[in-house]
Amino acid sequence: MTEPITIAIIAAIAGLKSGTIASIIAPWINWGIQKKKRKTRAT
Repeated sequence: MTEPITIAIIAAIAGLKSGTIASIIAPWINWGIQKKKRKTRAT
């Protein structure tokens, strides 16, 4: 493979992995924020 194609493949894989991680972590962070909000409202 030529160098530009290799770089494009690596970039695509990195983008896919970071997108997957972000889609898992973002709702978890939001859940933590909502949990803290409910806790402070209840007090």
